[in-house]
Amino acid sequence: MAPRRKTALKGQVYECGMLPIGRNWAQVHVRYYVYAILFLVFDVEVVFLFPWAVSFLDLMDGPGAF
Repeated sequence: MAPRRKTALKGQVYECGMLPIGRNWAQVHVRYYVYAILFLVFDVEVVFLFPWAVSFLDLMDGPGAF
């Protein structure tokens, strides 16, 4: 509710109570985003593939698929 006062001290990056080393902002290369998206796609695929594989094994234990 109180008015906010912007000072240079409040704008500094906090690194465990020590003075920050280097720049405040680091840009991430685009290729890492591609790796992250590919990981998420295959991770979600495994979530659906695992139950299917378990049920397929149960089917093979019964009368068989062929």
